Amino acid sequence: MVNISEISISVTEGDKAGMRRTFNDWLEAEKLIRELCYDAPENGGGYRKIMVLMTWQDGFELKMRYDMQRHHAVMAAPLRISILEKLKFYSGLYKPEWMDEERYRVSITNADANIDFICNYNFCLLEQEYIIKEIKKKLRLNCLSTLPEAC
Repeated sequence: MVNISEISISVTEGDKAGMRRTFNDWLEAEKLIRELCYDAPENGGGYRKIMVLMTWQDGFELKMRYDMQRHHAVMAAPLRISILEKLKFYSGLYKPEWMDEERYRVSITNADANIDFICNYNFCLLEQEYIIKEIKKKLRLNCLSTLPEAC
């Protein structure tokens, strides 16, 4: 699996807008995320929007928006879990109950690329192993010869 090289976090809204930090590993990035969550809005009271740019060792980059709320502060890995949940959605592995089938089909037009990403890029998270097993079971793919490494 390809490991992370750099994670850049930029706060784009709220009282900490303009704050930018860069990390070389998931644990330090998640620590900042949890710290920022402590004074983020409560459930239902909005969120603090951040942009995250992740660069892997092979040069691949992924940029995603993360809407943090206060309850995320108690999660062990809120950023990585959020990313994997989004990837599950765009891979065709998860459809919200409120979404109709037509809208969902449009959302998963690039499912194969997202599945490949989940199977080949290391998030250093046990949940990734379960998602990979789910991919193999549901889609009957042999997408990965080894499971994610611990970080």
